[in-house]
Amino acid sequence: MVTMQAVESSNILEVGYDEDAEVLYITFKSGDTYTYDLVPIHVYKEMLSAESVGKYFHKNVRAQYEFHKV
Repeated sequence: MVTMQAVESSNILEVGYDEDAEVLYITFKSGDTYTYDLVPIHVYKEMLSAESVGKYFHKNVRAQYEFHKV
């Protein structure tokens, strides 16, 4: 299992990343967790350091990568 890291966001509770598989995990405050496939590690790192994790997610991840509900 991937280690999840809590983030400060109005919609996102925590994020995690599987570097070998290039899979980003996001758990929303609703309790739902989604995986995003083939996300480069730099996108994950930029999201963690972004001023707004939610805005970064919506602009750079949400519509850019195939996703699945866990």
